[in-house]
Amino acid sequence: MIIGYLLVAIFAGLTAFIVSLLLGTSLPLAFGAYTMVATVTLIMVPLTRMLVGTLINQSKTSSATPEQNRQKDFVPVDKFSGSAETPIRALVVDDDPFILDLVPIISEKAGFSETTTAAFGEEALKILADTKKNFDCILLDINMPGMDGIELCGRVRQIAEYRQTPIIMLTGKRDMQNMGEAYRSGANDYLTKPFDIEELETRLRSTLRMIQTKRDLAHLGFENMPFAERNPIPDQGSKLPEALYSLGRNSLIDHAAFLSYLTQLPRREVANVRVFGVRIDGVDSIQAEASEEQLMLLFEDLAAATVDCFGAGQTVMAYADKNTLLVATNSVNPPTTKSIETSIQSHLEWHLSLDDSGLEKLARVSVGGPVQLQSMKAQRAETATHEVDYLLNDRAKQKRKKQVVDVSKR
Repeated sequence: MIIGYLLVAIFAGLTAFIVSLLLGTSLPLAFGAYTMVATVTLIMVPLTRMLVGTLINQSKTSSATPEQNRQKDFVPVDKFSGSAETPIRALVVDDDPFILDLVPIISEKAGFSETTTAAFGEEALKILADTKKNFDCILLDINMPGMDGIELCGRVRQIAEYRQTPIIMLTGKRDMQNMGEAYRSGANDYLTKPFDIEELETRLRSTLRMIQTKRDLAHLGFENMPFAERNPIPDQGSKLPEALYSLGRNSLIDHAAFLSYLTQLPRREVANVRVFGVRIDGVDSIQAEASEEQLMLLFEDLAAATVDCFGAGQTVMAYADKNTLLVATNSVNPPTTKSIETSIQSHLEWHLSLDDSGLEKLARVSVGGPVQLQSMKAQRAETATHEVDYLLNDRAKQKRKKQVVDVSKR
């Protein structure tokens, strides 16, 4: 979309340049006319498009029935917390003045009450250090002078108040290496420049709904419940201890961010990615014997053992639930499934035996995969996770049959 705006601006500027020359204007003045008209056009065209869209939406709203309007305007956060009066704030960090002018307009249209801008990472950290104003969403560019967006993302995640705040990378970097580093550093979503204005607005609206749902859960007291009893936010996977994601290691990210990573991968590099599943069999019996702290250590040890097999620099992982770890690796020739399973099992047993909990006798690992990603972007993540789940179930059946055969031979 931005490329279209640039082409329109260039055409308008060239028109002004030619008309100026035909009117007998000197060459420097003609160039000045070109620059001025192109710049004004580049700013006014997207603003005009957004204004027209707003007027159309208002027209649709005015022509809708009262019941349709009530359904459209329903916001769950009002029902429980009454926090509609609490501003929902966004922070945009980018060294491009055009982005700093454009994104606040888009975020306001998406429903954010306030948007603050910063031109570089150090300035952003100073703004975030101000405890009088908390931000609900952060948008970061990667390529900035001084501290880049990936380092900034990691620094933001070290701030207690922002460990789970949605972070969207808004960048011109399209390669898998930067994308992987961004997600591993704590990003929740990734959008490349030039971006479609409507797509960014859609992402921000989705983020806004997540923020509102989180506020509702906090108002209802779910944040103070033990993690094993806490209901998950819709589409976010089972909620696991926050400490798992704040350790800054093991390539472990949030489940929703993992699905976003698979979806946003550059098409030219999709063929290089393989997805595996690592599952702890019989996790219910483990939960009956283990404390919450022991469970968290089990999940951490499983992630550490898994990342050792695949390599931290080329792996992104997430827990889909309390016994299944999803792994995306860009290794074209990863180890065999059987060797991965054996390696993780040995690593896990050794770590668990150190605390004398006895869990090493209960924790049994199954590995499913590899699954190659399909090129269809919209269904990519869902298809891969479903195939991995099928392979994990099939592997568990094979192991149960083997156990039955082994017992019958005794």
